[in-house]
Amino acid sequence: MPTTPKQRVRVLALAAARREDGRLLVQRGTDPAGGAFHRLVGGGVEFGETAAEALARELHEELGTRARVGEVLVWHENLFTFAGKPGHEVVAVCEAVLDDPAVTGPDDLGRIPGTDSTVHWVPAEDVLDGPLPFHPQGVVPALRDWYARVGAPRA
Repeated sequence: MPTTPKQRVRVLALAAARREDGRLLVQRGTDPAGGAFHRLVGGGVEFGETAAEALARELHEELGTRARVGEVLVWHENLFTFAGKPGHEVVAVCEAVLDDPAVTGPDDLGRIPGTDSTVHWVPAEDVLDGPLPFHPQGVVPALRDWYARVGAPRA
C-alpha cells in the first residue's frame, strides 16, 4: 500500500547539548491538541546525510552556530500523536558541544526560524522530571546516563 508523506517514518537527529553550568539545551513547543512540551533541538535527516551531519546542519540553521557532534547516545523509535494525527519517527540523540558564547551565554535563545518553538538552556532536572512533558520520553534514560557520565555542572 503506498504511503503519503504524512504516513512515512521520519528520521531525526537531536542534540544532547550541555552547558558548563549543567543546563540542557531544549526547544519548547506546543501541540495544539495537547499543550506545551520540551524536546531536544535538532531536526530531520536528509537522504545521504549521517545523523551527525544532519544535526550539525540543523544546529547551524536553527541557532546560527557550529557544533562538534559526537557519538550517538541512543536510537529511539517513537510512535506519537501531534495535533491529533499519528506520527512515527526514529530519533538519533547525539552528543553535541556548542562553544559560541552567543549561544551558550543567554538562557533564552529565542524562536527557531519558521516555527513557533523557542530554544532555552534549562536545568536538566526541570526538563527530565519537570511539569512539562518531554518528547520523546523514551530517550530520558539515555540522557540520565549521559548526565551521570559527563558529571556535575562545572563552576
